[in-house]
Amino acid sequence: MAAELGVADYDERAVFALINRQREIEEQAAAETKSARRAQQRRVQHTKARKTQKEDLPTVSNPPPSTTAPKLPGYDPSNIRPFDDDE
Repeated sequence: MAAELGVADYDERAVFALINRQREIEEQAAAETKSARRAQQRRVQHTKARKTQKEDLPTVSNPPPSTTAPKLPGYDPSNIRPFDDDE
C-alpha cells in the first residue's frame, strides 16, 4: 500500500498513517457489510410477515349491507339549541 501511495522511504509517521488509514477502510467495510446483512434480513422478515398476515386475516366474501342507525327514544334534533357565548 505504501508503494501505491507513493511513499518511497519508510518513515515511522508515514507507516502509522498508512496503518490508521487501513483500519479506517476495514471499519467502513465492516459497517457496510453489517448494514447490508441487516437490510437483507429485514427484507426476509418482512416477506415472511406479509405471507402470514394474508393467512391470518379473515376474509369476507359477502359483507352485509350497511343500515341506518336506530332512532333514540326522546331525541328530537329540532329541539337542539346552540350554546350562548355569554354563559
